[in-house]
Amino acid sequence: MREGRHTRARGELGQAMVEFALVVPVLLLITMGLVDFGRVFYVYESLANAAREGARYCALNPGDGPGVQARVEGEVNGTVSNVTSSGCTNPGQGNPVTIVVATPFTPLTIGMCAVICDNTLAPNTLGVRAAATMVVW
Repeated sequence: MREGRHTRARGELGQAMVEFALVVPVLLLITMGLVDFGRVFYVYESLANAAREGARYCALNPGDGPGVQARVEGEVNGTVSNVTSSGCTNPGQGNPVTIVVATPFTPLTIGMCAVICDNTLAPNTLGVRAAATMVVW
């Protein structure tokens, strides 16, 4: 055998394959967790915008609950499904009104719901909520 040339024993290649097989699932779980985090953040931002729009509509049209729901659904415009909003009350001019918007979210990562889901909306779902408050005109 020539000096300076590296050769691998047969067992070292198998060891590298085993290490790779042990590390890849962990890396995939971390990657899918990051993707789910991005998805939850996107859904939350959509709901926050819809809640703000619903609160603005309710502040200008107190007591119009169906109008607020239509405004909220129009704001999410199909990007988020199964959106519900709290009813619009009429607390009187100069008083605040709060609109809460919620939707169920199902993570892609298997097993993530065992840790973070509250299971109040459906099994293996996470409830995402956003609220906005404005003063009635």
